[in-house]
Amino acid sequence: MAWVRVWPKWQRLLHAGLALTIVAALGTYEGGRLHELAGYTALALVLLRLVLGFGGPVPARFTTFVRAPVVTWNYARALWQGREIRHLSHNPLGAWMVLLLLSLGTGAAATGALSHAGSAAGSGQSAQRPFDIHFRHAGHSQRSIHRMSMTGNTAAAPFTFLGGILT
Repeated sequence: MAWVRVWPKWQRLLHAGLALTIVAALGTYEGGRLHELAGYTALALVLLRLVLGFGGPVPARFTTFVRAPVVTWNYARALWQGREIRHLSHNPLGAWMVLLLLSLGTGAAATGALSHAGSAAGSGQSAQRPFDIHFRHAGHSQRSIHRMSMTGNTAAAPFTFLGGILT
């Protein structure tokens, strides 16, 4: 079987950079400068991927590989029955996993950025932040919202995605 490069080099580098920054953020989950740097870099890469997904080159556009839910359901049934159609790009399940990973990455990076926004000039003491009141009424601080966004599904999603690639 011959290898076919589906995505351009810049797109593969963007994906690899995003994966590395998420691994770095997960590996330094207790916080610190490296965690923040990885989180902000991941946020920038996710936002770039979203922009390219809606208006970038054809191979990068979501319309190229994201299929309707009914098509995805039919693909999942065919996969379960061992009669799935092979795809050159993402299969329908893999495409929806891409959207899930981008959503989770955006949520984790955004809640992380909010949990550090407004810190008093690096002193480690928090100044009043616009979202403090809302989160405190809900019974959670930004930090706890950020930690909740990074547990469970966010940590498990990449492994599910890899499973989708290998099928």
